[in-house]
Amino acid sequence: MKKLISSTKLISKISRRYYRAIQNFSLRITNLAFGGKFNDFTNLQHTTVKYSGIVGKNALLDIQGIYSEWEFSQNLWNSGHYKKSCEIQKNCLETIYRSQNVDGMEQPPPFLSVGWSAAIGHIGALGAYVAGQKLGIIPELKRFLPVASVEQGMRIHAIFQEKITVLKSAHSFSILESPSQWHLSERLAMIRTSDSFISLYEMHERVYSAMMIANVQSGISLSEDYEVTAREILLKLGLPENAWFIGFHIREKPNPLDPRVARLENFYPALEHVVSRGG
Repeated sequence: MKKLISSTKLISKISRRYYRAIQNFSLRITNLAFGGKFNDFTNLQHTTVKYSGIVGKNALLDIQGIYSEWEFSQNLWNSGHYKKSCEIQKNCLETIYRSQNVDGMEQPPPFLSVGWSAAIGHIGALGAYVAGQKLGIIPELKRFLPVASVEQGMRIHAIFQEKITVLKSAHSFSILESPSQWHLSERLAMIRTSDSFISLYEMHERVYSAMMIANVQSGISLSEDYEVTAREILLKLGLPENAWFIGFHIREKPNPLDPRVARLENFYPALEHVVSRGG
């Protein structure tokens, strides 16, 4: 019996050393791949990766499984399967919240993922998000948004004032972007409401419908300096002072499989109609 226990301990010890060696080699390769040195590796880095919730699987959550499911949902989205994609993303987030024993109503995510500041359209979605909080669609809480540059932070602050707290993050990416921390960082694709999760597009639909019914003003506000600068730019573009206009957000990308891609010529009739009405 003692020999059996001793053999089991020896096998366990060898196994731990084997997996440690694999982990060390993998981290060295990763360092090299991202511009570091092959021997530039520390025990602290190993511990950080181990407990970061970025890779693998732990007792609470299958992190790799969440990554795989989320990517699968994005592929479904790109191929036009909207409802199934949303269902998978919702299930992923529910799994994450359960793993942390977190109630999204009692503890809404205090951070916004970096995706909210990645593009002008995403920043525009922040306006609907802020309005959604005012209307009670999204739990009301002061949110924090990491941004990559001072200029980007100033632009967001000029629009949202104190409604969104901007945090400078030079690398833009945050440790809160790993699935194990998604209960702390609101996803752009799937948003926590008072009782469930809704997609970004459903959020827009609910918010703007409720705003029309309640006659609520937009959650976006512009500083006086911002408005003065914007008017000057419009005048330079040839727009007469006090003239009305409509902005068309038309996405042109080389990837024809992207469902957001549009052809500019499809909007010519709408553009001609605006001009014919004096816009």
